[in-house]
Amino acid sequence: MSLETAFRQHLADSTPLTALVSTRIVPLRGSTKEAAPYIVYQVISRVSVHHATNPDGTTGASGLAQTRVQVRSVADTTLDATALANAVRNRIQGYRGVLGSGANQLRCEYCTMENEFDDEPFQLEGSERYVYSRIQDFSIWHPESIPTLA
Repeated sequence: MSLETAFRQHLADSTPLTALVSTRIVPLRGSTKEAAPYIVYQVISRVSVHHATNPDGTTGASGLAQTRVQVRSVADTTLDATALANAVRNRIQGYRGVLGSGANQLRCEYCTMENEFDDEPFQLEGSERYVYSRIQDFSIWHPESIPTLA
């Protein structure tokens, strides 16, 4: 299971979030034609945690990773973008447990919000209208497979 799929499912399983964006939770880049409000998410970085000595006496990969996921909350006004970002923060920050559901599950050891800021407004394609966004970076600690070195 990929973190990206589990993360998206975790957001989509939130009634307060889906009340605001319906199913408009998309990876990487939102379309400039997308109806606001919507959420865009992407992995910014992933670091595998290594130990000098694992509990079994081996060295190397620990089976734990820290992934930074960036979330952009886009809405018609700065107040609506802030409200959407607050709903995302309420769903993710401090979370421990299973991200996602069904086949889309991944264990989250811990999640923290590392950064939050407003971005420049941008114009929707083919429109005179501008939308506003708030960007948040979340650090998610989760299991990963240990390389076999085969």
